[in-house]
Amino acid sequence: MEKCIAIVPPETYQEPSVSEKVIWTSRYNLALWLRIPEVLNNRLRLVLKYEDAKGIHALVVDEVIVARNNVLLSNLVKVTASGVINRMSVFLYSDTGGFDYTVDELFAQRKLTAKHTSANVAIKKA
Repeated sequence: MEKCIAIVPPETYQEPSVSEKVIWTSRYNLALWLRIPEVLNNRLRLVLKYEDAKGIHALVVDEVIVARNNVLLSNLVKVTASGVINRMSVFLYSDTGGFDYTVDELFAQRKLTAKHTSANVAIKKA
């Protein structure tokens, strides 16, 4: 099962100094607190998806097997983007079909200043 939990606000990931030909990195602190009425022996994954000039990318933030009614998935993830990030979203994946849950809190924050490097463009001679 794949479920979009939230769309990350653009002000969280936009970097004004980025152009189309720049490869840059930034780090994000992500946390998702869930309340699950029934304890399931189910694996959950928190995934950050983003779209840049090279397409859609997915990073696994955290993974847990549900053994309690309250679940925390969190981590600091490094995003390497080519050019501008057009969209960023947080997804929840589970190994089984649908199940009931309540999102108690979702947190997404950029932690470090972006680091830029120029994209090297190789030109082939004919």
